[in-house]
Amino acid sequence: MAARLAVLGLALGQTLVWAALYYLFPALLLAWEEGFGWGRGEIALALTIALLVSAGATPLMGRVIDRGYGRLLLTLGAVNGALALSAVSQVESLSAFYALWALIGLAMAACLYEPCFAYLTRLRGAQARTDIMTVTLIGGFASTISFPVGTGIAAAYGWQTSVAIFAAIAAGVAAPLFWLCGRVLERKAPETHAVMASGRQGGAVRAALATPAFWMIGFAFSMMALVHGVVINHLLPFLAERGVAEGTAVLAASMIGPMQVAGRVAMISVGRGLPALALAVLSFAGVAAAVLCLLGAGVSALLLAGFVVLQGACYGLTSILRPVVIAETLGRQDFGVISGLLAMPYLASAAIAPFAGAVAWGAVGYGGAFLAGAGLAVVGAVCIGLARRR
Repeated sequence: MAARLAVLGLALGQTLVWAALYYLFPALLLAWEEGFGWGRGEIALALTIALLVSAGATPLMGRVIDRGYGRLLLTLGAVNGALALSAVSQVESLSAFYALWALIGLAMAACLYEPCFAYLTRLRGAQARTDIMTVTLIGGFASTISFPVGTGIAAAYGWQTSVAIFAAIAAGVAAPLFWLCGRVLERKAPETHAVMASGRQGGAVRAALATPAFWMIGFAFSMMALVHGVVINHLLPFLAERGVAEGTAVLAASMIGPMQVAGRVAMISVGRGLPALALAVLSFAGVAAAVLCLLGAGVSALLLAGFVVLQGACYGLTSILRPVVIAETLGRQDFGVISGLLAMPYLASAAIAPFAGAVAWGAVGYGGAFLAGAGLAVVGAVCIGLARRR
């Protein structure tokens, strides 16, 4: 019972840091564009910088977790991310804005899903799959918090207040949850998954790098990150272009989180026994269909609803499937480093997505950018299928 409550506490902490350090950015994109007077592409580049820094730091964070310092890493990541986020409200120059988001990117590498899942995999062994499902089930509400609450506070009191409140939540609630709940899990960890790493490391990493499935999995999930990153970061501007009312657009963005939860509940209920790679193929195909629905959102509310359901449910599965696919395909030895290496292209794709979306908007419009995104999701499904055959 204590371990179950501790996992729930980690899940709540993950929900709050995702809401503060990631989803608050797209929620406040339009407010920052108006308040700072910078271009949309210039602002979007800040999140790109953050995710690139996160991608580069993730293997190192995985090594720290493999050494047994996961709890400390998660806690410090939440605190440092909150400090950098709170300083965003004081910036006056674009360079300072970029510098702070680079620091937030370093915090992301230390406290978001990737280190949390590596930490759980190390401590909990086979039980980690269920724990990861629990964390992602609750974490799916992060965007539901950020979009309505973040935009609502910004509209009423200014975006600076919104940033300050979310930073306070990350430092005052999420960080203590990571520390206290991690301590409970470490006490409950079986001896075979002891906190401190032992033995020689590196052999499993070399074996994974020599496996074709490693590269196929890495490329496939990178495509998913790119597509989702473009769509989620440019959803509100796209719907505004299509004449969708602001309230409806915010509601649609807010409901993607609950649909992620719905997709994960469906997996737990009916898809638990299915191969993880097969479920991944289905999720990629569903995201491609979701983007096609989004292209018609301006003329049909039903298509907008279809986008929300498919995008949320199918992308929500990938948060569970990615660590499970890695563990089941490549093993759990040196999992922190291996998952960190695979996270680099995934996070790099997510990093370039906001800026790439802004560039594509200027070149071919959102219609062309999103159509290309649907094609990339199909390519990802093919790669996952090939990895399954391998």
